[in-house]
Amino acid sequence: MPLLEALSYAAPDPVTRLRRTLSVGDALVGLVLVIFCLIRADAVTAVAVAVLAAQLWNANDRQKPSKLASMRQTVQRTLVMVGVFSTILVFTSTISAAQQSILIIALFGVLAVVLRLLVRLPLVSRALTVARVESVLLVGDFATVSNTLKRWEARKARVKISGVLLTDAPGGVERRTQVEGIEVYGQLKDTAPAACEFGVSKVVFVGETVHSTTLRRISWELDKFGIPVAVATRIEGIRPHRSKVDIVGDQTIVELEAVHRRSVLNLVWSTFERVAAAVLLVILSPLLLIVGLWIRIDSPGPALFHQARAGQFGIPFPMYKFRSMRVDAEDLKATLAEQNESDGVLFKIRKDPRFTAPGGFLRSSSIDELPQLWNVVRGDMSLIGPRPHVVAEADAYDEWAQRRLMVKPGLTGLWQVSGRSDLAWDEAVLHDLDYVDNRRLGVDLSIVMRTIGAVLRRRGAY
Repeated sequence: MPLLEALSYAAPDPVTRLRRTLSVGDALVGLVLVIFCLIRADAVTAVAVAVLAAQLWNANDRQKPSKLASMRQTVQRTLVMVGVFSTILVFTSTISAAQQSILIIALFGVLAVVLRLLVRLPLVSRALTVARVESVLLVGDFATVSNTLKRWEARKARVKISGVLLTDAPGGVERRTQVEGIEVYGQLKDTAPAACEFGVSKVVFVGETVHSTTLRRISWELDKFGIPVAVATRIEGIRPHRSKVDIVGDQTIVELEAVHRRSVLNLVWSTFERVAAAVLLVILSPLLLIVGLWIRIDSPGPALFHQARAGQFGIPFPMYKFRSMRVDAEDLKATLAEQNESDGVLFKIRKDPRFTAPGGFLRSSSIDELPQLWNVVRGDMSLIGPRPHVVAEADAYDEWAQRRLMVKPGLTGLWQVSGRSDLAWDEAVLHDLDYVDNRRLGVDLSIVMRTIGAVLRRRGAY
């Protein structure tokens, strides 16, 4: 394939388009001002503008994507340049000439800031950052390629998989012609021919079956055709927002940020939760009173049920809820062991005979959980988090499930909005671990909104 034809397939990614836009804009403005200075025979100012343009150009190429359109740093560079060249001009030019030169340098800085304001406008930003559907050749072992394809499909990744190369033993390749419906073109040695034949925009390596030296040689071959190489790194269960790429020496390091360190934001969020729970208790007090009276009238026993549950770090706390079962429910649990529908440490029966008349409705509508707002006010629980289990059940956790105890239990959580009791135990644990390992404010707000729909559908509420 001719070089120019190969290059035409490589569509720049959104960040590259933004870098190019800023660099071209800075270069054009700088060129116009340099020519204007040279016409005025003002070489010093022309040099100042050229140096500032070079600084901005270098910043556009090196800055992190999140800081590309930073106006603060642009203003700082402009002020430094004005200060340096003002000092020079005081000794080399007249006061009026120096003032004009300083105005030209400042004008360049102002125009650079205006350019960054423009790329921040929603319409322009969308035009620059909307990702095109990229054509990709995927290379790796069968298991990793299959898992990657499933995840990309689930996440609706904006990529078109043109073909697959398997790094497994040749016998394995011969037995497989497709992976998740995608054609297997061949083996690792076929990377360059396959990339050229499919006309892909990049080749993505997944898994750890390709040695770094081999990867480097393959990149040399692909570089002849202008096709970039990408290496996909992924740590099981960790979302991208927790990872940060850094260079240490000559190695690329992926750092995982700690999600459970103390911070002012966590303190503010905890305070907000307690206040919000107190306000909700006041607002819902008429409903709570009616439900309490309904329970007392229907069956003997208290309206509230409290039980020791495993809190953060496994520390027990008294969890409150409206009583939805007979007062001797715990005594009858052993006789119903054979009817347990849970495949894990929990005890769940879809039509539990221990429910009282109002109990089934209270459980399916989640109204029985409302007294736990008091646990949130006390600081035992959060509004969002894994559900608190009985201490005996928590004692039976394996190493993975123990991770649930790193955060405060919640009134609602990812498990509740993903199927609740309909989920298998292992699947429920994975949902909780996903929350614990990747929690952030945006996730909490999303769970709050999804909880409304989950409560209305009542799916898995038993």
